[in-house]
Amino acid sequence: MKLSPIFVISCLLLSLVGEPCLSQTESSGWVRLLYDHKHALIMRHARAPGVGDPAGFILSDCASQRNLNDQGREQAKEIGAWLKKSGIEQASVYTSPWCRCVDTAKLLDIGKVEVAPELASTFENNLSLPNKSEDLRKFIVNYLNLSHKLPLIMVTHEVNILALLNVETSSGEMLVIELNDQGEPRLFKSLER
Repeated sequence: MKLSPIFVISCLLLSLVGEPCLSQTESSGWVRLLYDHKHALIMRHARAPGVGDPAGFILSDCASQRNLNDQGREQAKEIGAWLKKSGIEQASVYTSPWCRCVDTAKLLDIGKVEVAPELASTFENNLSLPNKSEDLRKFIVNYLNLSHKLPLIMVTHEVNILALLNVETSSGEMLVIELNDQGEPRLFKSLER
C-alpha cells in the first residue's frame, strides 16, 4: 500500500509530540464500529491526582471532591480533538455524576453530556445511587439495542471499568467494548493514544 506524502508528514509530526499515527483504515475501522449498535466507547476520567474522594465529600459540591488538575483538563481537550480527528464528529456522551467525570465529558466537546447514575463510582460509595456492574451492563445493552444514530461514549471511573470488563485503566484511557453473542459487554480494543 502506497502512503501519501501528507500522511507520512502527519505521522512524523505526530510522533514528535508523542501521538500515535493510525492509518486511515485502522482509525475509521473502530470508528465505524461505534455506529453498528454492538460497540461503544468507555473511558476513565482524565487526570485527577489522588485516590478516592476526601472524607465527607458532597456529590453536588465539586469543591469537596477530587477534581481534574490542569493536566487533566488539557488531557480531556486533547482526547476530544483526537476523537474528532479519528472521525467522531458527534456522540451521545454519558457520564458519572462525579465532577471529574462531568468535566472530562464536557471538555471532550463532542456532544451533549448527560449524567447517568449507572456510571457512578463504586469506590467506597455510600450514596444511594445504582452502582453495580449489572446496572451499567443493562445501561449499555439498552442504549445499543435502541436505534440511536450517534455512537455511545461513557466517562466513568477505573473501579467501574475494572468491575465490568476486568481491565485496569489509566487516566483518560479509552476502550471500545462490544456486545458478545449473549449480549454481554466485553473488551474489543484499547484506544490508548
